Amino acid sequence: MGKMIIPMVLGGLLILGLGCSDPVFVSFPDGHQPEMTDEPSSEAATASEPQPSQDSVEAEAPSSPWPFQDAGRGEEEAQERQEGGVVEGEADAEDAMPSTMEPLESKVFFIQPSEGAALSNPLFFEIGARHVDYVQIFSDSIPLTELWEPVLTKSGRLWISEPGFHSLRLVGYDQQHRERAWDEITITVTE
Repeated sequence: MGKMIIPMVLGGLLILGLGCSDPVFVSFPDGHQPEMTDEPSSEAATASEPQPSQDSVEAEAPSSPWPFQDAGRGEEEAQERQEGGVVEGEADAEDAMPSTMEPLESKVFFIQPSEGAALSNPLFFEIGARHVDYVQIFSDSIPLTELWEPVLTKSGRLWISEPGFHSLRLVGYDQQHRERAWDEITITVTE
């Protein structure tokens, strides 16, 4: 019994995987076989559809291969598309990407130092970053670091030469160096 289960399961998976795309073969007695054509028989056409008179029907071919393509759009936009004013698919893939995909929410933040901390040089920092490619730290709008990839380094040491209150700003950028997120804290440098 156990040996029979494996072939049955494999046979079932084979049937499910291949599906039934081939027609069913039927054998006919006395060697008679119906004639196979691509066109439906006249009996099938009369049974499935009513046949209208030829003089009462006028059909117009659609101007677009996809007649319902503009469903739900304004009449003016649909007309402009038919006249060739707007052509879809001509933009580069890079241009089309931002309009079709929502960007993930970017976030950067200081883990250390905390807001209002009093610190002495060199300052230890630790950051968190999500969905950004590069980060950079500024002190009072002056860059303290170069751009770096937060997946490689999330902590380090900074040196601020002037004691006193300072604003530290952490900025997150995307691949094209566009600002995506930022965090700002105020610290006091004692020496």
